[in-house]
Formats: sequence, C-alpha cells, structure tokens
Amino acid sequence: MSNSTYELHASPATDVESCAQEQIHIPGSVQSFGSLLVFDYNHCVTRVSQNINQIVGVPAETLLGLHAKELLHVQHQERIRKAFDSKQNLIRITFANGAEHYALCQYLGDEFYLDILHEPKNLDPVTATQRFVAALSAATTPAQCAQAITDEVRALTNFDRVKLYKFDASWNGEVIAESRADGVPSYLGLHFPESDIPVQARELYIRNRVRVIGSVNDPQSQIVQKTSLPPLDLSFSFIRSVSPIHLQYLRNMDVMASLSISIFQNNKFWGLIACHNRTPRTFDTGDESFFKTVSLLASSRMTAVRMLKDTSESKDSLAMQRSLVPMLTKDDPKLLLSSDAGFDRVIPSNGFALVLGEATHCQGVVPEKSALVSLVEWLERGAETTFSCEDLPARFGATIGQNTCGLLAAKIPQQERSWLMWFRVESPKEVSWAGDPYKPTESTEYGTRLYPRTSFAIWNETQRGRSQEWRQSEIQTSEELANLLVGSKLVAMAPD
Repeated sequence: MSNSTYELHASPATDVESCAQEQIHIPGSVQSFGSLLVFDYNHCVTRVSQNINQIVGVPAETLLGLHAKELLHVQHQERIRKAFDSKQNLIRITFANGAEHYALCQYLGDEFYLDILHEPKNLDPVTATQRFVAALSAATTPAQCAQAITDEVRALTNFDRVKLYKFDASWNGEVIAESRADGVPSYLGLHFPESDIPVQARELYIRNRVRVIGSVNDPQSQIVQKTSLPPLDLSFSFIRSVSPIHLQYLRNMDVMASLSISIFQNNKFWGLIACHNRTPRTFDTGDESFFKTVSLLASSRMTAVRMLKDTSESKDSLAMQRSLVPMLTKDDPKLLLSSDAGFDRVIPSNGFALVLGEATHCQGVVPEKSALVSLVEWLERGAETTFSCEDLPARFGATIGQNTCGLLAAKIPQQERSWLMWFRVESPKEVSWAGDPYKPTESTEYGTRLYPRTSFAIWNETQRGRSQEWRQSEIQTSEELANLLVGSKLVAMAPD
C-alpha cells in the first residue's frame, strides 16, 4: 500500500539576499523532458516528480511507499536491483503498465534516484565520439583546438551557437572560439563578468560537468516526497531544474535552450562549452553520455596542446640559458645584461635588475633606486621564492611608479637579498563586454539585483594599471635562471 502522507519539496528562495548563495543544487523540481523516481535502500519509493503520471498513469503521491516490485515489470525488478547494487549508471526499465524507458541512476546517501528520460536513445555516442576525436586530433595549437571543439560540437548537436568560454583569474569569462548558424548574433571576443556565473554555479559545474536546459519556459515538475525528508541534492541529476534567475538571463539573450559542458586544464576548472538554441529541445541518454565524453576529451586535448606549446617555449628558453653559461665564469654583471645575450632577453621585459646583496645592476625601465630597495625588502619578507604579478602598483603601492606594473622575481638560492627581477610597463587593454558589467542593480521579479541582465550590447572599456601577463613557462624559466647562478663566480664575488 502507498503512504498517503506526503509534502511538496520546497524550492530555494531567489531574493536579493540569496543572490550569491542561492541553493541551486536543491531546486525541488525537474525539467519536463524527464521524470524523477527515488528509492531508499529497501527499494521503496521516497520521492517522485509530479510528471511521473505521464508514464505510470496515476498521481505521483500514490507511488510513495511502494516497493519496486509493485511498480516495475516483474522481468525488470532484478535488473534494477543489480543496478543499485553495482551502482550502474544507465539501465532500461519497464513499468508494470508496459511503459519502457531508459534511466540514469544516481546514488546519494541513503537513497538512489533515477532520471527517467522520456525520449528514446537517438544519438549514437560511439559514432559521435569517434568523429569528435578525429577533429581534435588534427588540432595542434590551442587556437585550433578551441575552434575544432566549437565546430564539432555544433555539427554533432545542431545547436544554433556554440562558444568556448575561458575564465581569467577573477572568473570573468572571454569567448575565445565560436561556431554559429546564420542570423545568430556573435559573442566572439566578448567578455562576461564574474557575476554571470556566481560561485555556487561554478562549484556545481566542477562537480557535474554537464548541465542542460530543454526550454527556458518549461513549467518544470515539482518533487513530491515523504514528510520530514531533507532536501534532495540533485547536483548530479541530468534533468534537474535550474535557477529561475538564469532562465530569465537566457530569455534576455533570446535563448530558448542551452547546454553547458565544463572544461578542465591540469585538473583546474578552466572554462565552458556553452551551447545556445533559439527553439526548445529535448535530451536523451545518448546525449548525456556523449556530453560527458566531450568534457573529458576536450579537457584532455586542450591540456595536451597547451603542454606542447609550453614545451616548445621551454626548449627555446633552454637554448638561451645555455648561451649564458660561459658568462657565469666571469665576474662582470654587465655581460649578463648585454643586448645580444642576456638575462633580460631570455624573458621578454621592459627592464631587468640583478640584485646581489647590496649591489644592484639594472637595465631598461626599472623603478627608481629607493623604490627598488624597498621592493627587495618587501620580497624578502614574503615566503615566496618566485613572485609574479601584473598589477604591482595595486599590490606594493604607488611609490613603485605607474610605469612598473609587471614584476617577475626569482630569489637566488642560498643568498641574502639576491634576486633576478624582470619588469613590464603598463599595457592598457581594450576589453569588449557583453553588456555593462558595472551596471547598478535593478528591480526585477526576482528581487533587486545585478542580473539577470537585460542588455548584451557591446560595452567597451580600457583597463589600465596592468602589464602583459607572465606565462607559466616564463615563471619556470626565472626559477631555472636563479638556480643557474648558484655557485657561479658572479655570485661568489658579490659584496655582502
């Protein structure tokens, strides 16, 4: 017999106080292209989405408390039991009324839940994966790889626009590659502010690499559950509902359906494949399998081509370092500052300083001597043996001078107050935002907040106070050069 005591799963609040803390992992509902069915470890139903009646033909609340054997076809009861026991992800189940569907199994604490997909398995993930692998294999540079990803994902999924969105250190995003249908606006080269993907949304992208939205106007189906149960964490659900704030954001972009696939580099969240469609879509289990594979393959290939580029740069740096070795047998610092083959050439910069105790040797654009002395003392107080930044005046203070925005410093081991220091001048950067990122908050039906933004018109900004970024290969080279000096005649003769 079913349990007649039930309640509706509460939905998270969406007022201004919950803007950055909105609990999007417990939405309390699912999208209409799938139904949710939750069992406890005794295989009794604990929760179910209201639209399950489309499959079983009875109200959702009548299923609460039922055992799997009362709900599923006798031939499939053993199948679902084995799936639960083995934690199998994808199974095919038949209900007692003969309705047959594919389901995605998820395991959470004391419960199992099934994402039951209403659509049949249309996309062949094996064939799609083979084509995707072939396209990525032909890409040998980061730019080629980014374009191949967007081109192939759009060709295989038929979304109207596919863009590759890369995060910067502040979690602002830049569209670095794009593939789109005729008549669809381009976002290539545009930047999006960090607030468009708040911290809890980024955390969910890290935990679950795929998120789909079938329709921004989907009525969604609320979850019915036994009373006194805690909220159900749907972080890994393929059919979970999404924030109404984000749905309005997409409407403002004239987007009806979307797909997001997380990209990682060196195990760090690097960016997103963001897919937009002008009309609603449905998704099936073939889609789910392929989208997860895309995340893994794209992440792996982007990391590989980045490593190839870094390796090439490292080889060039190593060759230049070798050319410096003969100079280390001399005791003249000027040799290391020569324009033909010097430390200042190994890493592109506007100025270079070799600090050996109380002696300082400079070339190019460097801070004034008093500021340089203070800078060395500042570095000495820190724990880092290598330091890099592009916004030195904001970190150190205006006394360093506005022209000295970039600093890469490597401490010479076993030496007091001894550093290699490269400087870069300010490099104003023209940034084109998709809408004004600094627009004041405005009143919406979801509260007074910065988003969902209503305009994505290009908003240009000149960012100042920063230099060109230091590449990771350059930071590594600075460490190698500092180590190269240890034991050299030049350091041995430096004054105390």
